[in-house]
Amino acid sequence: MDISASKITTPFETLNPLPVPLCHAQCISYNEELLICGGTNSDCCYSYHIPSNQYKLICLYPNATLQGHCVVQLKNSPKHKNGITLLSFGGFHKHTLMMNYVSVWSNDSEREKIKDTCNIWLPFIDSENKAICIGKSSDNYEGARAVVDGNLLFITYYPNNISVFNLHTLQYVNQSTLPIQSENGTSYHCFVLKTCYGLESMARKHEMVLFCEETGLSIEYDEESNSFGIKPLHVCRDMRFLLRYAYVCINETILFFGGYRRCTRIRDVFKYAMHDNIWTKFERTLPIPLHGCAAIPNGDKTFVHILGGKNTRKRLMSTHTRTGVQEWLGEETPREKQWMAEEQEISQLRETKHEIEAMEHGFEVKKLKVELRQKEIKTVIEYWLRSLLLNFGWTDYFDIIIARYILTKYFKPLKEMHTQYANVSTVKFSSDGSKLVLSSGDGTVWICDIDSGKEIQVRKEYSRKVNGTIFSPDCLFFVSYSNDNTIQIFDAKSNKEIKKFQGHSETIRDVNFSPDGQTVVSCSDDKTIRLWDVKTETEIQILKGHSSCVTGVEFSLDGNMIVSQSIDGNIQLWERF
Repeated sequence: MDISASKITTPFETLNPLPVPLCHAQCISYNEELLICGGTNSDCCYSYHIPSNQYKLICLYPNATLQGHCVVQLKNSPKHKNGITLLSFGGFHKHTLMMNYVSVWSNDSEREKIKDTCNIWLPFIDSENKAICIGKSSDNYEGARAVVDGNLLFITYYPNNISVFNLHTLQYVNQSTLPIQSENGTSYHCFVLKTCYGLESMARKHEMVLFCEETGLSIEYDEESNSFGIKPLHVCRDMRFLLRYAYVCINETILFFGGYRRCTRIRDVFKYAMHDNIWTKFERTLPIPLHGCAAIPNGDKTFVHILGGKNTRKRLMSTHTRTGVQEWLGEETPREKQWMAEEQEISQLRETKHEIEAMEHGFEVKKLKVELRQKEIKTVIEYWLRSLLLNFGWTDYFDIIIARYILTKYFKPLKEMHTQYANVSTVKFSSDGSKLVLSSGDGTVWICDIDSGKEIQVRKEYSRKVNGTIFSPDCLFFVSYSNDNTIQIFDAKSNKEIKKFQGHSETIRDVNFSPDGQTVVSCSDDKTIRLWDVKTETEIQILKGHSSCVTGVEFSLDGNMIVSQSIDGNIQLWERF
């Protein structure tokens, strides 16, 4: 049972530090460069040359105090073919500026010819040389996030607004609100294009994804009707209420780095797959906890660069690291898969909650002919909690589970099986759903065929009550356990006993197989949990940790953990090591 824990390394490469410490930097990827366009209280713009691992100053922001500004790349004008065009706007102190950038790593004589029109921030003007300001004076654009798709600029900003600005007509064409629940408002959040076409997309419909604390939204804008379509998206439990993280979108996958939650800086890395609507929390993490850092891919999207931010002491950092994209897009570890499975279950419960909340007239109890009051539902929940006492972060939705499966699922009688044996104590399905294995208080264990309803095998081996029985995962064996402190394994076809485990000193309360069927776990009133090797018929390990009778025990789906419950009021999780 004992195995060594895997060592998880952090796959980040340290690069030359930034010329100045930066927080909430705005970055654009261009060929072999990363353009770093200022940050909070820093008006310096630099180009980082990836091949040489060096920086060069581009320019300074003119008379602009930066705090939560936004920089996007625009389509180049015909006059500016040898570079890119950048638009900088917003922030707590609003500005709207444009830069035609030509590489500072190119020939000096070429740049000298265009020094008055390129690589400097200039006012954003229309065809009549009138300055254009993006954002009303009353709007709060600090921490605003924006994307460009075709000729449209989409801006999301505090407290829950979304605006559409036409970059061709230089006019707002839509200003709406979003159903966002956030104590801090819509700022320093995640906002990306759902399609991978970016600036080249000329579609009449535009798809975007937004995450802000506990809100996730799929947003579709229809140019023809000038309207938004909004659908909720699941936000994983560890991303809810997470603030000021770095994020990057690559091939419809969003990677999230760092952030802070409840004033605690974290180093976690998350992944959201748009196509499958699946979250992953990685075992690998940032080298140090950071918030307010920036994430930007290189030109061919093989690496993600992480720049600046603040550490746990709120100190501005000049760190610059990078990590390979494939490190985060490959197969997940067993622990990551387990986390994903739990998160999928939480997502399904939240979907059910939304379905129930959307009902206009509640559950229509009279129509379903079920008289189950809210108080009775809570009673069931409280009893269930007392018996389990295990919280994976979704106990708030137990009432939703019960409402869904009691009030909205329909069952009808299929078959009634009569037995001559008294006091049926347990009944369990085989994994293929074709048989039932039952036990009774008079010491009898028997197997029934579900289709025919007839008994297949009957055994009466015990002089005392049989506490339970269960099939092996492959249905070839079944196990029974009794008040005589023994565990017996029988061949399901021949009905012969093939194994017998003895070791518990008091009544056995629960027995289960590992997913591969090679190990049996049992628990007892003797306060212990025991592991048995089915093949060698030997006791592998005794687990001690409860102070009273252990009443339930089970393997996790991957077989790497065991959970046990006891009347001492505690739940124990046991991990392979």
